[in-house]
Formats: sequence, C-alpha cells, structure tokens
Amino acid sequence: MQIPNFQNLPIGYLSATFQRGRVTNSYKYYWFLAILQCLKRNNFGTQKIDIQDIIIEMLGNVWYPIHFYRLSFGKQDKLANAVLAIKNLSNGELEADSKQNEIIAFLKIKKQDKAIQKQITFFNKYVPYRFLSTWFVNEIIGVSGRSPAREIALASLANQHFYDSEKISFYRFLNENKSIEIHEVWLEYIVKNFAILEGFCYWHLIKYLQKNNPNVPNIADKLFAPQARNLNKAKKFWKDYITNHQATNCIYSAQIISLQDLSIDHFLPWSFVAHDQLWNLVPTTKAVNSSKNNSLPKLD
Repeated sequence: MQIPNFQNLPIGYLSATFQRGRVTNSYKYYWFLAILQCLKRNNFGTQKIDIQDIIIEMLGNVWYPIHFYRLSFGKQDKLANAVLAIKNLSNGELEADSKQNEIIAFLKIKKQDKAIQKQITFFNKYVPYRFLSTWFVNEIIGVSGRSPAREIALASLANQHFYDSEKISFYRFLNENKSIEIHEVWLEYIVKNFAILEGFCYWHLIKYLQKNNPNVPNIADKLFAPQARNLNKAKKFWKDYITNHQATNCIYSAQIISLQDLSIDHFLPWSFVAHDQLWNLVPTTKAVNSSKNNSLPKLD
C-alpha cells in the first residue's frame, strides 16, 4: 500500500516511518492517528497542537482494544499499562466500555493530577521525537540512543529543517517542546488525503497487532468500540425453530426455552469474534443470558 505524492514533500520519510524493522511498539501508529484526529477535531483550523492532547487522544484510541478486546500490544509497549492504570485511578468514573470522547474529556480535566499526569508524560519522552527519526537517519548516526541525547538532537533537527526544501520536517517543536506545529504543506497534504493516510496507518497497525495476537480473529474490527448490533434475524430464526421444536433446551441450564423467555447469546463471546453471524448465535433464557460472563462456556 502506497501513499500519494504531493508537490515537493518528501513522502518517503513518512512512509518509511511505518516500515517493518523501524517499529518495535504501537506508539508511532497511534501518535500519527492521534495527530490526524486532533487536526480533524479542530476542523484543520490550526497547525499547532499540544503534545499532551495528542497523547490523550492516543490513550483514548487504545482504550477499547485493551480493555474490551484484551489485545496484546507487545512486551515493550506501555500503552496497555497506562490505560489500565488510568481506569483504576478514575475511581469508577471510567469503565471498560467508556466512550472515547468520555475518556478524552476525563483526561483533559484530570491531566494535572500527579498520578494521571505520570501516565501521560511517560510518552512525552520519546514518541514525539522518534516519530521523526526517518527524516534524520544520517544526522543521528552516532548519537546515543539513551534519552535525552537523541531526543534533543531530533528536536533540534526538526526545527532546523522545518523550512528545508528537501527535508520539510513534518512538524517542529514549540513552547519548550510542549507543543508541535505541523508544516503548512504537510497540513495541506493531510487535508487532501486524510482518508488515505488514516487507512495507510491502520493497515500497518493491523499487521502489527496480528503479529502480536496470532490466535485472535478479526483484528480490524477490534480497534474501535462495537457498533450498534441488530440480532433481529437471528431472533426470528430461533423463534421459528422453537415454534416447531417446543422442547428446545438451553445449552447452559438445560431449561426448556419458551418464546416469551427467548434470548439470543453469542456462544463464542462477541469480544472474541466481533461479529453476529448466525452460526455463533444460540438461544437461551433471559436469566441465563444476563448472568453469563464473557468467557467460553464449558464445551462438554
């Protein structure tokens, strides 16, 4: 999958950022997606974005994949640790199924809280700088990989080459490295190709997550909160079946299921398969369905 060229932008640097071998965790994917989303939230009306706001957007993006679908982001990735800690620190204000806008609003209000700020600022140290490393591969040869030497060098190079006709750094750092400014030509490129760039990033992210979750199906549908689901067809099917087979038993409780007490359940939990195909939908009683947990039933 390729991204389009545009004017004299060095598109190759952006494309190379997501190449296999340059990525050891999910940060670069979620950092770029968060930048796109922050720009879109502001109707592309500003080039300047607070770095903490970008990180908050990142945390909002990974909330469902981690809490609801329990995806693994890899051994080195700390995003899971951060959102799990934030949920505990929220004292019940945030749940596993909280909406992304609720999570982002909560974090923006609470970001001055020391414990929550610690979870956010952890990602300040490396992610904003190392995202730009493909722009300056040759320039940072020999610079220590230990923070803060490489980060200082990358910030300086990004600012130095912001108006470089060959490099055109994607963004530069402002306000003592507390915010970034997207280059105006890069912003124009994003506005024109937003859907392509978003899809390009998700494509690489899905490949990364598939590698870390080899036994989990349907990764692409587990990056977001589940959409409203319609089980009407399945319910009609089982109503017709029970009408003609009135001794149909619940596979969990062995109770006979009546039409009045019919409920539809996912045999393999929805959070695992992330679909509503008929083969995985079974009839049960309302009481059993409401009490059944989100785990595999005993297969015997």
